[in-house]
Amino acid sequence: PLDRASLLDADKLGATCAESEALAAPLPRNSLRDLYWRMTRASMGLGKNLSEGVKLGFDTGFDSGSTLDYVYRNTPTGKGALGRMIDTNYLNSIGWRGIRQRKLNVEELLRLAMTRLRDEQRAVRIVDIAAGHGRYILEALQ
Repeated sequence: PLDRASLLDADKLGATCAESEALAAPLPRNSLRDLYWRMTRASMGLGKNLSEGVKLGFDTGFDSGSTLDYVYRNTPTGKGALGRMIDTNYLNSIGWRGIRQRKLNVEELLRLAMTRLRDEQRAVRIVDIAAGHGRYILEALQ
């Protein structure tokens, strides 16, 4: 039998506990990292006043169905040219580009599965318990 260390107390001691505590500790005031994160928070605060996408993220959560629908639409909106520019930058972030690609991949896989079932003369039934707004399923069905 393998001799494995018990991980039952990993949240109270050990390397991952120390790492978690270090990450949770406040940064030294006016250090480069502190200034970076303060500037980031200030930028997001400004962004939510000008960009519809950033505001929606603050209002409903950056992982909400409403935010995902907005990201899928991929149409920058905001107050004036600066708001639209901020929204464009927000929508073009690597994370949201990946989310849109995931949507395309899911739609393609659904189409392939439905085609295979139809070719085999089988009924197509789809259920996605965690779909949320689930527009990609409806779009794949169209």
